[in-house]
Amino acid sequence: MSDNYQSSTAKGHQQPLPFLPEELIIQILLRLPVRSLIEFKCVCKSWKTLISDPKFAK
Repeated sequence: MSDNYQSSTAKGHQQPLPFLPEELIIQILLRLPVRSLIEFKCVCKSWKTLISDPKFAK
């Protein structure tokens, strides 16, 4: 990581995460064990909605 990133996070400022297309996120999540998916529902509202959708597991 760059010094700039480390110094900004040390001050409590976080860099925005890069945008990932939903289809890519779905493909990544589909490869994970169910236990991890249950935990990942707490990451953010969009992941909770995505993982909770009955169509997700199909």
